[in-house]
Amino acid sequence: MTVAVSERRPPAGDLHREQLILFVLLLGLSFLLQIDTADRGALYNETDGQYAGAAKVMATGGTWWVPENNGVPRLVKPPLLYWLTAGSFRVFGVNEFAARLPGALGVTAWVLCTALIGAHFGGPWRGFVAGTILITCLGTATLARIIMPEPVFCAFVTAAIYCGLRVLDGVAAARWWAVSFWGLAGLASFTKGLHGLLYPLAIIGLAGVLNPATRGSVRNLLSPAGILVFLAINVPWYWHIERQYPGVLRNLVFVEFVGHLTGSSAPATSYTNVPRWQFLLLHGLWWFPWSVVGIVEGVRAWRRGAVVDLESNPRRSTRAWWILLIVWGGVVGLSTLLTGQRQDYYAMAAWPAFALAVAAWIGPRLSGLSIAVLAAVCAGGLAL
Repeated sequence: MTVAVSERRPPAGDLHREQLILFVLLLGLSFLLQIDTADRGALYNETDGQYAGAAKVMATGGTWWVPENNGVPRLVKPPLLYWLTAGSFRVFGVNEFAARLPGALGVTAWVLCTALIGAHFGGPWRGFVAGTILITCLGTATLARIIMPEPVFCAFVTAAIYCGLRVLDGVAAARWWAVSFWGLAGLASFTKGLHGLLYPLAIIGLAGVLNPATRGSVRNLLSPAGILVFLAINVPWYWHIERQYPGVLRNLVFVEFVGHLTGSSAPATSYTNVPRWQFLLLHGLWWFPWSVVGIVEGVRAWRRGAVVDLESNPRRSTRAWWILLIVWGGVVGLSTLLTGQRQDYYAMAAWPAFALAVAAWIGPRLSGLSIAVLAAVCAGGLAL
């Protein structure tokens, strides 16, 4: 039997002060783990060279509209990450720190947005625990250091999901949250591709429809102003490259996009694929040590048959929380698992759902102080 246990929440002023303090702690932790270590180690990965190399061309006099490596245009992905990296090179010089800085800032924003979602449902401490779990996962400390779109992409997707949740709340400013949702989804799409919109739209749409309390608010997502913002972010660049390289959009749709979905053997989409069983097992490693904690605490929560409901508002209830996390993991995880071409980092956009789930299972068993101590140990070890 599932028993909802209410927890008394502090006054709003104390709640906001507590959340601000915990967010500052997360910022400090992200600085130690990501930003302060951005200059450690040479750029050795093939992906590092592709993105940093094209950004270097931009920063040293090349065109900013068409990313290039050795004179060859790189049009498979939109240019936002190239622009951010090139801008970082202009400010800090062409070096490892500048190359990794956009990704490190992306991880920081990703973690803070995850904490915002946790606080939205379960209060500041629950958000802090979720953010700490995400930033101290092994995968965040390793894969997120590679110069690739995922850290920035995941930050925009998670931020869009938070804005979508505010739309589902039915607040007075819902239309502005809807515009923000489309703007952030537009930036995610301009970082990696159209799934920057498809992910948050499917997640918020399905989660909203499955929860009777929010079903009537889903239509508020369809903001004409927001859609215009999305188009304004993405259309000019694609229009420019289609004019300069006729047929490139057709190639992106039928070779890049469809090729990845179907597992095409065309040179543009053919590479060493990660088998599905290996893809699943690797996430036990990428989420370590929290994969172990999650299994233990998840089993304990299931045996207890009890949940902690921090909100009496049905839009933010435990039911709404779990609907969101299951849909989030399903939309990103299953779509990645079933696609014809996959790499182990393709599901990073679903990692906040894992962190939020473990934060819910931990509950009062592991205090925020314990989490902070563990985070400090991890930070100290990586900062050495």
